[in-house]
Amino acid sequence: MLLIYLLSLLAMFGFLRVGSSGIIRLHSIRFYPWIQTAMLLALILTGLQISYRLEWVSHSVPAGAMSIFYATVAGLLFGMSIRLYRLKRRSGNLYYTPRNFWSDHGLDAAALLLILFGLYRTTLFQDLPVTPIRLSSGFSLIALGIYSWILRPVPELRSRGILFLDLHIPVEKLLSSRWSEETVLEIDSQSEEETIRTIYLQVPDEIERRDADQTITKLLVHAEELRKEETSSGISP
Repeated sequence: MLLIYLLSLLAMFGFLRVGSSGIIRLHSIRFYPWIQTAMLLALILTGLQISYRLEWVSHSVPAGAMSIFYATVAGLLFGMSIRLYRLKRRSGNLYYTPRNFWSDHGLDAAALLLILFGLYRTTLFQDLPVTPIRLSSGFSLIALGIYSWILRPVPELRSRGILFLDLHIPVEKLLSSRWSEETVLEIDSQSEEETIRTIYLQVPDEIERRDADQTITKLLVHAEELRKEETSSGISP
């Protein structure tokens, strides 16, 4: 039992560093390799459960594997939450983001339920014995709730750039904007690969369209000023 606790703790803190380092980025994730990895892990864990049912291995083997798996997920999500929080701080004050019930309140309610269920799952506040698998699975739910609380599925126009999912676009990288449709604002920016990246902002409300247009105009003017300052100081844009 002590060994499982130790391995789970090491997995959690190890993958917390992985998540906070930015190696895994939600905006550029390729889902097919992750689906393959999830299927492989599911097969391994199922195989361990079958082996236990057939009495080929002791109960501590599948239980320990599940505990380490949950601890890995918890550490990864905690680390990604820390990185996303830092990105929000780096992006500055929020100027504009599309408002609707689901993005403003629905996600927050779901995140709160995950956190509360995670606390319940740990059995820390119950008379049930605390086990590694209960503790790690509870922490994974809490971490998912915290990440869902911080994450927003819509672009956020902020004072120092744009934040979309876990992608921060500095204001000096903004190039232009246009309304491709009556309700869709396209914002072009320069990516790290020196290519054009386009962010699509869905703004269905007429009053909000005016706010979005004014905000992106302000950011584009600021971006041009920064590029002129860089040019005048002898730094290539």
